Amino acid sequence: MVGHDYQNDSLWYSVYGKATTTSLKVAEVFGKNHQHVMRDIRKLVEKGVSNFGQSSYINSQNKEQPMFLMDRDGFSLLVMGFTGDKALDWKLKYIEAFNKMEQTLNDPGVLRERRIREYRPDSLMMETART
Repeated sequence: MVGHDYQNDSLWYSVYGKATTTSLKVAEVFGKNHQHVMRDIRKLVEKGVSNFGQSSYINSQNKEQPMFLMDRDGFSLLVMGFTGDKALDWKLKYIEAFNKMEQTLNDPGVLRERRIREYRPDSLMMETART
């Protein structure tokens, strides 16, 4: 995308309000060859995964090179197929975050708040109006 500097230190960028990263940055962070990351993305795209978009960057020889942009879901799909220590660390953090979310959702206070919202008079009226 024109106007975005995808070659800074950040893994994530906001593009139209959506968390986005690049195949180049993924290769760098996970210690992978960029061409291998591109190959893996192409395989996902061939299977109909639509979380990737083609783009390009200017390399150190001032030549335009292909890369992919991806949203958070595309990143997750891609990285779940990676092996190695960095990929394992990411997968463990992903599982930990999911478990924390589940604990929060099952917290009695959160459940009580959800029930209160479900049975508020205005939500009951909305439900009645739909039937």
